[in-house]
Amino acid sequence: MARFKIIIVACGLFGVNLWLHATNINPSVLALDYSQSNNTYNWDNNFNRNFDLGRLKCDLDINANSTLMKKPFKRWQEHLRATFSADYKISSNLSIVPYLSHTRNALQQRIVYTSDIKLATPYTGFKLLKINPFIANKAVKNIGEGSVRVNKGIGYGISSALKPIRLLYNDINMSISYENYDLNKIPFSEFNARLGGTSVWGKSDSLKWEMCDFEGSKKYYSGEDQFYEIIRQVKVERHANCYTRVTLPGELVAKLNTFISFSSYYYSPKRGIPAVSQYDNYNEEETYNLQFEKALFNKLNISTGYRWEKTEEDYRGVILDQWTELGELSLKATADIGPNDSLALNIIVGVTSYYGLHSINNNDRDMKTNIFNIQYKHIFNRYFSGELRGGYSNFHQIYTRSINSANNNQNETFLLASAFLWKPGSNINISQGFEIQANYISYDYDRQTINTRNRIFRRGSSLTQIILKLTDKFTVMPGYIYRYEDYGKLFWVEDNWQQATGWDRRYDRIDLKASYHLFPNFHFEPEYVWELKKEFDHAYTKDNQHPISEDIIRKEKTRDLKQTTVITVTWNFSQTEFISASYNRRLWKIRDRDEDVDEFINVSVRYLF
Repeated sequence: MARFKIIIVACGLFGVNLWLHATNINPSVLALDYSQSNNTYNWDNNFNRNFDLGRLKCDLDINANSTLMKKPFKRWQEHLRATFSADYKISSNLSIVPYLSHTRNALQQRIVYTSDIKLATPYTGFKLLKINPFIANKAVKNIGEGSVRVNKGIGYGISSALKPIRLLYNDINMSISYENYDLNKIPFSEFNARLGGTSVWGKSDSLKWEMCDFEGSKKYYSGEDQFYEIIRQVKVERHANCYTRVTLPGELVAKLNTFISFSSYYYSPKRGIPAVSQYDNYNEEETYNLQFEKALFNKLNISTGYRWEKTEEDYRGVILDQWTELGELSLKATADIGPNDSLALNIIVGVTSYYGLHSINNNDRDMKTNIFNIQYKHIFNRYFSGELRGGYSNFHQIYTRSINSANNNQNETFLLASAFLWKPGSNINISQGFEIQANYISYDYDRQTINTRNRIFRRGSSLTQIILKLTDKFTVMPGYIYRYEDYGKLFWVEDNWQQATGWDRRYDRIDLKASYHLFPNFHFEPEYVWELKKEFDHAYTKDNQHPISEDIIRKEKTRDLKQTTVITVTWNFSQTEFISASYNRRLWKIRDRDEDVDEFINVSVRYLF
């Protein structure tokens, strides 16, 4: 214990000496944040400082986060992390890089301490290679209710990277690393390798490619006596991707993007333990995306392409096994059809198949996708502009087994929207938007008039916002939102779809916001928000045999009123230094419930020195 105290004092004296004599590489940062949400309190603080002593450069970072939840019972959650790293230049090619880290995570009586000490010696004296060997010590201590577990041991490793070289018209980059930690409870090792290249020719044609490999393993000991078993858990991830852009004759641009990956997760016991093999799994994925782009007359841009994707997920025969294949055609076009008019079109048509990997699955199905979007913009004059948007999408699921064909369904969505911007003066902007949307979910073989699964959801909304700058220091920003929604069943009556609304909802929101710069660096921002949401149930007065012909009684189900007041004050010392405080109070009243009052407080400080 006495030796440990001597080490702490020595480190403290060394730190004070650095603080007094070092110069900063970058400004040190102190960040303090406090927030309160009803009975939850949060403190988040961070300090970072750099030291420069010529050959020796250091970095110190301390982060502390604490959360207190008072209800339903008092509970503390804490996270503390301190790291110190340095770089000492022995020569132009050799350095010594120490690294120290200590972390404390606590939740009530459960505490986890993690300590890391690492010493690396990067060397760059080779012609084509940079190497970085290291030795380390790692310890993890878990303190629970009446138990203490320690996992500690020595580690070592090396990483190397190829210096930039050009080979076969490619700028090649490569890196390899390996590390091994011989911990007494759960030893582990990791291997990483990466090889990539970039080639550029012509004005903008290029080829970029990359291959990566990762393998990590952990060993678990199943017992404490001499007959314990060793179980090795292995995770493997490999992927390769390639992107190329080529300009073809006629200024036609072709782009090809390829991605192939493989990952597996399996157990390898020292002696036969068949029970763990049930958790083995692997995943394979292939994606190919081919695009063609063409610009015509400097007014029309067209892009069309095809995407193919295949994935296999194998969980050793369980129900999660799945094979998926996607084929998709796309078309995008933008056109300037006049000095003040533009048009954009986006179309996607595809099919996705979902099948069991090893055998027929009840969920085997195909899904046809059709998506169409169009947008038209027009500038009436320098004060007024607007746009119209329309969209349609259909996702049609078709089950391949006849026994499940009753689940065949279509999910259709129709969208129509507009947005307008009006600038009647230099100090005022007015924006107005409208949107209507209808979503139909219909089953191909469901034509019932009772207990149908067919559904419809509709929505319409309006958004108005005004920005009025009264003076250089004072701006007001009022806004209003109205939204209507309804939901119900779709019945097939007289060879046509008819709606039976189950409920409808209305929402109103009034927002009054202002911004006032009392001084050049002092900002005051008050805001008041009034929100009212009412929901109505629809009931039928007659029997359920003919619901469409029944009389409907519309009854208010809920009435939800919120009133929120927000005050924010910000004092800027500079572009990166400030103190900010905000207070939020919300009154929430729901019918047949007591009024609920919520309060939120946030305080933030940023200081550089």
